[in-house]
Amino acid sequence: ALRVLPTNIPRNVTVLTLKNNSLSTLESSSFRGLTQLQILHLQQNNLVSLPEDLFSSQLELSKLYLYGNYLTSLPEKIFQNTTKLTYLHLTGNRLTSILGKLFLPLSKLKTLVLANNKLQVLSPHAFQNLVELEVISLASNNLSFLPDTLFRSLHALQVCALYNNKLSQLHETAFNGLNRLEWLTLANNTLQELPTKIFTQTNLQQLFLYNNKLETLTKDLLQPLRELNSLYLHGNQLRYLPEKLFENLPKLKAVSLCNNPWQCDCLNHYLWNWTLSHNHAHFIKCKGLNGVGSVICDSPQHLKGLPINHLSGMDC
Repeated sequence: ALRVLPTNIPRNVTVLTLKNNSLSTLESSSFRGLTQLQILHLQQNNLVSLPEDLFSSQLELSKLYLYGNYLTSLPEKIFQNTTKLTYLHLTGNRLTSILGKLFLPLSKLKTLVLANNKLQVLSPHAFQNLVELEVISLASNNLSFLPDTLFRSLHALQVCALYNNKLSQLHETAFNGLNRLEWLTLANNTLQELPTKIFTQTNLQQLFLYNNKLETLTKDLLQPLRELNSLYLHGNQLRYLPEKLFENLPKLKAVSLCNNPWQCDCLNHYLWNWTLSHNHAHFIKCKGLNGVGSVICDSPQHLKGLPINHLSGMDC
């Protein structure tokens, strides 16, 4: 495994693979003169920091892989000259914050992967110039708060991964302007509620809300989502479904509702009626339980453990 960067790299190289080595430091001059470089693999090394002008010669760089290192921060101007970058993979480092204008030059970026770091703080303007970004992953970090303007400029965004964080609440405008957003996962957080209008300006097809602490859902929460086909709600604290929650969702094909403490009484008539009027194919298999049978009563006590579709009615 390389511990030092080779000195005989051809000046006309377009793809440079240095992954799975033991590089711990790079000099400002490491890639100087490699002006045709388009793809650079630096993943799975021992890099702790990078010099600010490391990529000053890489005006043609389009893909940069830095995942699986030990980076705790990035110099603010490190991407100043890499304006053609379309793919940036930073998963599995030790980044704690994204501040200032780090990504400002990257207006051509389409994929940004920041998963599995230690991110706690994101500047409200961290992604402000990423107007062509289609995919962003902030999964598996330590985020407990998202600035309400964080995604405001990401008009091309289609995929957003926020699972495995510490989010307990979201601002009503968190996803405003994301008219192309089709895939959103907020799973494995600590969300207790969602603002009614939070998804109003999205085009969601798949929505992952499982393993949170959601206790209630507002009846109009899903109404704007005419393209929604998959909804994952298992592993929350839901006791009731509001009337007409799933109305006017013509493309909804799959729902997971298991592992919630469903109250099987007359106040949950909508849930009972909806499960009876939809076949097994509408329910995502959950922990070995098939279809409708995965919606289990938690109370009252005499109905505890019974699938809701086994009941002849919902009494008070």
